[in-house]
Amino acid sequence: MPLEESTIRQSLVDAHKGTLNQLGSVVITPMLQRDYSTMFELLESQEARDGWKRIRVIRDNGKQLYPLDPWEPMIQKNEILLTQRLLFLDKSVGELQLVLDLDHDLLSISEFGYQIEALNLGLFSAGLFFMFLYFRLNIGVPLERLSDAMTALTRGDFEYPLPKVKHAELDGLLTDFKWSRENIRQHQEKLVALREEANEANRAKSNFLSHMSHELRTPLYAIIGISDFVISEQKAPQELIKKVKTISTSGQHLLSLVNDMLDLPRLEAGAIDLFLEPLSISKTFKDVSGVVQKIAEEKGKKIKFTVRENPAIVVADNTRLSQVLFNLISNACKYSPEGSEINVYYQGLSGDRGAILVCNTGRELSEEEKARIFSPFERLDIHKSLVDGAGIGLAISKRLVELMGGALSVRSDSEHEIVFAVELPITDQEPKYRDKLDYDVESEVQVGGVDVADDAKFVLVVEDDKTNQMVLAAQLEHLGYKFIMADSAKDAIERLKQLTNIDLVLTDVRMPGMSGIELTRYIRDQLEKSNSHIKIVGISAYAMDEDISKGIAAGMDAYLTKPFRLDDLRKTLSRIFL
Repeated sequence: MPLEESTIRQSLVDAHKGTLNQLGSVVITPMLQRDYSTMFELLESQEARDGWKRIRVIRDNGKQLYPLDPWEPMIQKNEILLTQRLLFLDKSVGELQLVLDLDHDLLSISEFGYQIEALNLGLFSAGLFFMFLYFRLNIGVPLERLSDAMTALTRGDFEYPLPKVKHAELDGLLTDFKWSRENIRQHQEKLVALREEANEANRAKSNFLSHMSHELRTPLYAIIGISDFVISEQKAPQELIKKVKTISTSGQHLLSLVNDMLDLPRLEAGAIDLFLEPLSISKTFKDVSGVVQKIAEEKGKKIKFTVRENPAIVVADNTRLSQVLFNLISNACKYSPEGSEINVYYQGLSGDRGAILVCNTGRELSEEEKARIFSPFERLDIHKSLVDGAGIGLAISKRLVELMGGALSVRSDSEHEIVFAVELPITDQEPKYRDKLDYDVESEVQVGGVDVADDAKFVLVVEDDKTNQMVLAAQLEHLGYKFIMADSAKDAIERLKQLTNIDLVLTDVRMPGMSGIELTRYIRDQLEKSNSHIKIVGISAYAMDEDISKGIAAGMDAYLTKPFRLDDLRKTLSRIFL
């Protein structure tokens, strides 16, 4: 009966595969938890099975976890190697291997067949038929149904009906399957619970970061905003301006740390959205220089920006590229000696790539230091006690550049030059705003605004915090806008019903009672007919991406995160009134 023997052999292999699959589902939990004692005990108990010659567990990187003895790689002629991938949340973490010998199972079945054949020597033909029928009904059919149950289990069906068996070997196999299936059910329930706990922890972390951002950004808005106005006041004593500049710089430094602490977990979770577009390097350098020149001057250093090729257009996210350059240049200011010059320039590379290089004087870095420098919270030992900062700016910059399709690297030489290279894709497309001139600038920050509101737009400011009201009033007055204040969303609605000449609602998002989001929906839904021309800008210290998305989805035309500076407000209002 070669055909029937082949069928039986395949059925036995399928059954052992199913058992191996269930064993893998049970083994993965102690493996991930590094509970090797439980894992070894479980595997050793399974090696006692008839026909199971040896079992092996390896990690995805090839490291052998079980057994501790060297693995015999040779497979004998009568042996079969079965493998089962170990998956956690659809990701491979290792492999379970089994060397199987079916001789024992086949011998038992054959002996049973020979007994029947001996009893039916006089009825040879009838005996063959009944023997086939016996195998079919008592072994073949139950194995097929058991195989179906295993297939159903891979789909998550734990209730698939199991066959009734009479053969002792199959009864043991069925008992093992029931045990494995119940264990898988329990482990799956644990995994679901663990995944929900992880999701809940992520939600709690996001809420914590959002609230911490709000609590830190709110006072920073007043500190930075008022400092800017004092600095721009020409009649103020120079000694006072010098002290206020220190306050402003400290506020900006704290804001940078807050932003970095928010960005790092979002980058690790892949939750940062980028808008990639053609950007003029000349204009990007001009924008960044206005911020970093002041930092360099305070530390007694100079920064020189140069575009060596024109046109120089890269594909990147404008805000994030500026953030990367700010981090790299700030880092260069921290670690270069006083009186030195920091050079920032662009050069084309072969193919469709270009590079922005930030060069400063410093000691030569070892290969080990180059590998560590982009790790979060890592700073070189020699500078740990001398330089401020959390040590995450370079880690964030590297991840941002990679998300933009580029690469960030560092090199140093014995000539005491350290070079950070930001490699990015380039394009022939024209940027939305193009500075056609090569740029070689050593500029400083200009604080103060220009009246861009030629038609004297009328603004309704909705803000419950008196200090923030004072800062907003000073900013709007400086920009030439007319405005009135409302202490709450309810007060704002009454003003909107009474006044028909309001052009813009500038509303805080988080307020007692009705929030700025709810106020926006009310204006769009209930007051749209009489106030269809009104623009709405949300302002909030809640700066997570989901916070901004909620505001835009509610109907806001723009969303400003506190603390924003005078120029940020000017640009936003100019854009929405175009």
